[in-house]
Amino acid sequence: ILVFLAFMIAGKWFVGAAAGRAVGLNSKEANTIGVLMNCRGLMILVVAIVASQFGGITPEMRVVFALGAIVTTMMTGPLVDVFLPKRDVEEEREKSIGGSLAALPAMTGGPRVVIAPAEPGDAAVAVSAAVERFLGREGPAPQFLLVNLPELSPEGDYVGAMIETVDTRAETQALGWLGPAADRLAAAGVDADAVAFQTPDPEGDLAKLAADWGATDAVVTADEDARALESEGIRVHRAQVTPPEPVAAAPERV
Repeated sequence: ILVFLAFMIAGKWFVGAAAGRAVGLNSKEANTIGVLMNCRGLMILVVAIVASQFGGITPEMRVVFALGAIVTTMMTGPLVDVFLPKRDVEEEREKSIGGSLAALPAMTGGPRVVIAPAEPGDAAVAVSAAVERFLGREGPAPQFLLVNLPELSPEGDYVGAMIETVDTRAETQALGWLGPAADRLAAAGVDADAVAFQTPDPEGDLAKLAADWGATDAVVTADEDARALESEGIRVHRAQVTPPEPVAAAPERV
């Protein structure tokens, strides 16, 4: 039983790790792939039950399959933490956020306003709400930061953390519609910049980005973003996005 279990683990782990190395991942990254491939979950139990019903495996083999499901699933979490420590993930998170803020202008003393439209169609509404609320006031001019953080899958990592060739089309698309909105604000004579990067935690990283930038206010269109920013003590103003009018149904023919 132990020998079969060892081969069961080594087979998937080593094949997954070898495949990772073959596509250019480093040792930690490749072993993380191997460990995740090794996790069998319930699938192997389903196979064992079906196979035993048709006499395809012996009762002893069914025990091995059950042990394999339990052992490989329980070992996955701790081993992923070994090969992909939370410290490394946090460092990459700081790098993504810090790199986005590095080239932005210094504080001027006026309000620092994060504008976070959830969708491309929300940008004009959010910018108009920010202009109405913050431009034309007495005192130092406000500064604006337009932000959209495209979401990775929950299994993804921060850009550059695991795979150096992450597809950045989502970032490029976000900057494509954030840029004109920032230009509209800049044309009014205020500092306005746009930031986008991929993240598995858009709301959490939006709040951290805003806090690190020193935001005093935010204009948002999504309730999830509002709650995340309010948790950092930032004043949140919700831009009202008008939902599309429902299309009237065609009258029935008599």
